[in-house]
Amino acid sequence: MSVLYARRRWAVLTVLVLALALVPFSPLAARPAYAAPAVPGDPLTGSGAVTRSVLTAADLTSGAAAGGQALRPAR
Repeated sequence: MSVLYARRRWAVLTVLVLALALVPFSPLAARPAYAAPAVPGDPLTGSGAVTRSVLTAADLTSGAAAGGQALRPAR
């Protein structure tokens, strides 16, 4: 009976070693491109650096977050 457990242990170990060896070649490990080529007319170009401001609860409830205008529901 111990021979069956030894074979099973070797089979599991072999599968784990193969899985770990093949992980770097899987599509999930693919790295994205550093810079995508620019598309003419694409408005989404830029560095991505933005300025952010902190809104308080009073700002959110007074409508200051919407530029002082009340938000209207979508039609």
